[in-house]
Amino acid sequence: ALATSIEKTGGARWAVESVLAHVHASPLVILSGLALLGLVLTELISNSAVVALMLPVGFTIAETFHLDPRLVIYFVAVPTGFAVCLPMGSAGNMIAYSSGYFSIGDQARPGAMLGLVAWVFIVLAALLYWPHLGMRLP
Repeated sequence: ALATSIEKTGGARWAVESVLAHVHASPLVILSGLALLGLVLTELISNSAVVALMLPVGFTIAETFHLDPRLVIYFVAVPTGFAVCLPMGSAGNMIAYSSGYFSIGDQARPGAMLGLVAWVFIVLAALLYWPHLGMRLP
């Protein structure tokens, strides 16, 4: 329902046009930024909500740049699975935090590094592996 509302109201088109009016970058940079935004947002809210919010925007980006929509799905859905910084990011993190042996800082520092490494691997996969699957960035 959330994704449909964003699409039908024109919110996705407005967001993309607003950003692209100020940012002149390649589709890879735009999609990498979208993936990084998804990675950060999924630490704060449910990963399902992040995907529902960001996919309409991503599909509008794909339409604007004439990209394969499957690329957008990977750039949005995969990073939202890497919520490892904060206790609310995953059940495992919450259990470890509730034990009292770890502070949020103890989880956030290595979690941020792990998230950054995962983001780099997503971008590298887009450049090196996905073209072999028929999904090319211009």
